Amino acid sequence: SGGGEGSFLSEIAAGTLYMYCMGGNEGGGGDECMQHSLIYLHTLVDRRPVCPVFVSLVPPREPTVTCRSNTYPKGFYCSWHQLHPTYIPTTFEVDVQHNQRLLDVQKDAVHKNRCHVRFPEVFSSFPYKVNVTAVNSLGKAFTTISFEESSIVKPDPPERVTATPIRLNARRLEVSWHSPATWPDIDNFPLKYFLRYRPLIREQWQHVELSDSTSHTITDAYAGKEYIIQVAAKDTEIGTWSDWSVAVHATPWIEDPLPITSTTEVDVSTGRPDLKLCHPLFMPKLVNYQRADL
Repeated sequence: SGGGEGSFLSEIAAGTLYMYCMGGNEGGGGDECMQHSLIYLHTLVDRRPVCPVFVSLVPPREPTVTCRSNTYPKGFYCSWHQLHPTYIPTTFEVDVQHNQRLLDVQKDAVHKNRCHVRFPEVFSSFPYKVNVTAVNSLGKAFTTISFEESSIVKPDPPERVTATPIRLNARRLEVSWHSPATWPDIDNFPLKYFLRYRPLIREQWQHVELSDSTSHTITDAYAGKEYIIQVAAKDTEIGTWSDWSVAVHATPWIEDPLPITSTTEVDVSTGRPDLKLCHPLFMPKLVNYQRADL
């Protein structure tokens, strides 16, 4: 190709190999190089070509955007991703509108393709409009979604689920859990819960829907069978159910075998029982047996 070594595109394999475009003219612009489809993998040390890779460098397509409130009524977050890679750096611009007003958008500290927005008011009848634009050197594309606040409310799953056998009852399990820590106001915005459980030997779940209680006693468990148990949560008025909690396993109470309370030792030399170790209930019979023997 031309005399230029090419423009740096992106890092591959955690710093071991780099991608370079080999089709551009020396001193040419980066966009001119990016329009070619022949890319070479180069070593990090001497940039010696390793192998050609044919890729299609294209403008971004419309990103897929979803929004959810797991901290209702505090706020919500939106996340996005692209179904088709562009092989070149792509940035995203986000704006959120409510009642013809732009809202502040905060980038997530961990997830680069996520942002957070506070609800300006609660129980609003005005829809929210979120626009996410993907931008790279070859072009841009955007996606716009609209929703009402009630449609995106979805709590995180309940936490610290436990299941405990009940002593002397072989068919019961006591299940308890805590509301998700991310739900900010459980008193004014209570959650209801959905419990499912099944023995490991069966595929079919049994379900129980509960009000705002954070415990439930299973009364129809199979004796001696291990159970798998999960819980989901939902705002009592709006939104959708959370994902299922982490599964816990438990087995109903199993009766311990009764311990041996007495033994009878026989004197081998005489064939007579040793009366010292006998249970008092058997003493009269043994005394009579001894007298008859005498």
